[in-house]
Amino acid sequence: MSQQNVGLARRAIEIYNTHDVEALQNIGTEDVEFRSFLEGRTQARPLRGHEGLEEWQRTESEAFEGLKVEADEFRDLGENRVLVAGRLRGRGKASGVELDVPAAWVLEIRGSKICAFHSYNSRAEALEAAGLSE
Repeated sequence: MSQQNVGLARRAIEIYNTHDVEALQNIGTEDVEFRSFLEGRTQARPLRGHEGLEEWQRTESEAFEGLKVEADEFRDLGENRVLVAGRLRGRGKASGVELDVPAAWVLEIRGSKICAFHSYNSRAEALEAAGLSE
């Protein structure tokens, strides 16, 4: 199962980079939860469900252009969780400022679909949130 989970995480990042919200909905559960660390998002209010993914797409498309994940690590964390670590790159639409920051994600999988997609400022922060350490 762990190889399937890592494969699903790789697919999720590929889809994230295309901003194809319908494809993300297809690999997510009906109640999928999405949390972003980017400015303007509150950690306290995750986006939920297919409507939440649509809101994420709309908000990020309005704020950024060329937003992409450059993943250099996919790691099975057990318990149907996968760590993705790398960088988030793009450009602010209003400011023109380049975004190039370290980032990491913990994806949780239920059945063969993603039920949670949480982003963090660093690999260490993501591992800590998953109850693990370096």
